[in-house]
Amino acid sequence: MSQVNAVPDRPIQSPSTVALILQTLQWTAHPRRPTLRKKCWKITNSRDAHMRAFAYKQLMGFLPTLERQHAWYPHVYNHPSLIQCAKCGHTPETQEHVYACADHAAAESHFRGCYSTLYSTIQPDEEPVPLTPRDAFELRPWAPLGGLQGRLHPYWETAISVLLQGRDRPRNRPRSRPRNRPCRGSGGRAATTATIKLLLRASLETWYVAVWLPRCKQTTEQERGLGLHQGTKIKRMRAARGRVARTQPSPTPNLPRSFIHSAPDRLIAYSRFLFRLMCGTDGQ
Repeated sequence: MSQVNAVPDRPIQSPSTVALILQTLQWTAHPRRPTLRKKCWKITNSRDAHMRAFAYKQLMGFLPTLERQHAWYPHVYNHPSLIQCAKCGHTPETQEHVYACADHAAAESHFRGCYSTLYSTIQPDEEPVPLTPRDAFELRPWAPLGGLQGRLHPYWETAISVLLQGRDRPRNRPRSRPRNRPCRGSGGRAATTATIKLLLRASLETWYVAVWLPRCKQTTEQERGLGLHQGTKIKRMRAARGRVARTQPSPTPNLPRSFIHSAPDRLIAYSRFLFRLMCGTDGQ
């Protein structure tokens, strides 16, 4: 992490923060798409791959917003009109502003539909059972999406436990259930975790589909209207470093060495990291 944190103008990431990010990415895996435990290009479909890559950038604070693009490529985004929000003209366009400027009604609608769809995949006799959509929506989980940026709300664990304790409980009559089987309405930690996983998955999909993709479409249209096509971006990048594509000197030439000294071991560690990122589990 010292290598990442040594690069200027990037958020400082501690090992515990990265561990939490990786755990969050694991929890956002689709509950009904089992992860393959062997190296295969069909580990996940392209839609999930794009969403998980998006989630990683979002959690690390590296989303290609116009503020970040201008900071990294000032010779490409060299005009004030190219770095303002394509929807409202606000400058700078940060990750927080992307959600602030989004269609909140569309985000809520997508969140509701996504969570309901995920819940419908739960088998009738499966334990632990997460919160029903009706109960989960009492938390209004779509409201803090802008501030959470894909992270877990500190209020969820307590609130979900309370809701789990009172759900599906008939009044004035005992509950019947098979012997040695936990109550479906019990507020156990496993059911709380299962609910949080669905909320995180719905949050990720809502951010990507209902917030980020519309923003990208509007930004692309704005850039094209100002003459900044993909080919123009490439030409400006090349012009900034000369006709011959030479490697620019690192802004931090004295980066700390990796704690893994062996090249084969670094390759294995890197492959394992990518597998955990895309699959939600360690590679075998």
